[in-house]
Amino acid sequence: MSKTNNLSHALERFLSANIQQHMQRNAKIAKAPKINPRKKHEMTQFQVGNTYATRSMVDYDCVFSFTIMARTAKTITTDVHGKIVRRGIFTYKGVEQFKPFGTHSMCAIISADDRSIALAAEAAAQ
Repeated sequence: MSKTNNLSHALERFLSANIQQHMQRNAKIAKAPKINPRKKHEMTQFQVGNTYATRSMVDYDCVFSFTIMARTAKTITTDVHGKIVRRGIFTYKGVEQFKPFGTHSMCAIISADDRSIALAAEAAAQ
């Protein structure tokens, strides 16, 4: 055999092996479950009547507690320093949150997770 025949034969084997690997990889991808990024996942939400708490960024012993009086899809109503106020809700990692004192560099953020409920119960017991 000539060198050109050897090269063309080697090239054919190389290409067919790569095509087979590519087809196998695509078959595995096709079998994988499809995830819809737009599908709404379970979210931890604020419940009316529950009390949630967080610690101050500046003083660990300072605990801010808030009871949810009412809610809509986008806002909650709570008592801040004796005034009834509405605050917007945002979501972080599947958990609803709100900023009771507004947005600033070290603002308190109240989350709707179990840790916030447990901290509120602990603060109420003291």
